[in-house]
Amino acid sequence: FYNIEPQIEILEKLLKQIESNKIKILMPFAQTDEILRNKEQRVSKEIKKIEKFIGNLKSIGDFPELLKVDFDHFIDDLEKKKKSYREQAYKEDLEVDKILSKIISKCEIIETNQEILVLAQNRTLIKGNPPRKDALRSCADAIIWETLLNHKDKEDLIIVSNDGDYNSDIDDSQIRLFLKKEWV
Repeated sequence: FYNIEPQIEILEKLLKQIESNKIKILMPFAQTDEILRNKEQRVSKEIKKIEKFIGNLKSIGDFPELLKVDFDHFIDDLEKKKKSYREQAYKEDLEVDKILSKIISKCEIIETNQEILVLAQNRTLIKGNPPRKDALRSCADAIIWETLLNHKDKEDLIIVSNDGDYNSDIDDSQIRLFLKKEWV
């Protein structure tokens, strides 16, 4: 959601669904931290895309004088947009920050306890589930999954994830089979 042109309308629809009590979001506390960690990475990638685009434009070469003025204005506008985006992101003043803050405030945050941490560590070291990017260090997905498994209300589960760690290799619109069996 931290693209230079974020898809605010998706978050606004989600917020309306939550506010009208049509859906309930359970959010493990570890997930709130992950949102903040991922924000900086995504914002940085967006800024680098703009810088690369500007670099590519500048490498095109000489323009006729008539076009050069418009071209220079366009580059200046991109530089201003990049600077404004960086500043707003750092101040947590982007529109997406505001909407995500509202959404998180309406979620049921599930605290992580020592038992969940032990279960997650065992899951990571012994079972290797859920999959994760860094097999030696990361157990964030395992903490999130154990938190959800140990929550009192086992209702229909929809996982919203951008990295596919929970997705089935057979059908990426479905949860991994072993996780589905654990949920039931």
